[in-house]
Amino acid sequence: MSNISKLIQAMKKIHLFQLLIFLVIFLSPSAIQSADFDRYKDSETESPYYAPILFQAYGQKINGATEEIQFTVTSVSVNNEIVEITENKDIYVAKDDAVRIAGKAEPKSNVIVYYSDKKIIVTTRENGDWIVLFSITNMNESKYPVTAQLENTKKTTPLITLVVGTGKKVIQPILDTGVSQESSFFENKGEYIAFIFVILFATALGWFLGSYSEKKKLNKNKRIK
Repeated sequence: MSNISKLIQAMKKIHLFQLLIFLVIFLSPSAIQSADFDRYKDSETESPYYAPILFQAYGQKINGATEEIQFTVTSVSVNNEIVEITENKDIYVAKDDAVRIAGKAEPKSNVIVYYSDKKIIVTTRENGDWIVLFSITNMNESKYPVTAQLENTKKTTPLITLVVGTGKKVIQPILDTGVSQESSFFENKGEYIAFIFVILFATALGWFLGSYSEKKKLNKNKRIK
C-alpha cells in the first residue's frame, strides 16, 4: 500500500475520534458555564475560583461623607453548592447547613456581618473581597436577615435573608441582569461554531479522500482483470 493510501486510511480512522473530542468539549460543564465571571481567591484556601456578581446591596455613607460604599454579594453557597437568590434575596437552609457568603466592600476594611443573634467580623482584602462561613445551629424555623456593616459606622446594609426549615433545594444563581448562565453561553458561541466547521470539514475531507482511494483501487483492479 502506498504512503498516500496509508495516510487516507489513517484520516478515515481519526475523523471519528476528532468528532468524539468535539462532543466532549462542547458538552462539558466548563463550556456551558461560560458566563461573565469575576475572579477572586478564597481568603482561607488561597485557591482561585469564579463566582458571578449576584447583586449590589444598598450603599452607606462613612462619617457623613458623600461617597457611598456598596456591599456586593458575589457568591452564596449552602453545603458547598451555589444556591439560587430569589427576587427578595431569600436563601433556603435547614438545620446544620453550612453557609458561605462572599462579596466585595471597601478594601482593607473591617466588615461586620450579623445573622440571628450572632456577628462575624472579617477584614476585606486589598481588592475588597470578603468571605464569611457559618453553620445553621440553634436557629428555629423562621426568617433571619443577614446584614453587613463597616466598622465605625452606624448604618447596616441588608444582604440576604436566611429562611430556615423549608428544605428547598436550588441549583444555580439568578444574576442581577436576569440572564442565566446558559443564555450567556449561547450568546458567545462563535468559537464553537468555528470549531464545528473545522470538525465537519475534516470529516468531509477524510470521507472524500477515502472514497476516492477506494474508487481508484477498484478501477485499478478492473484494468488488471
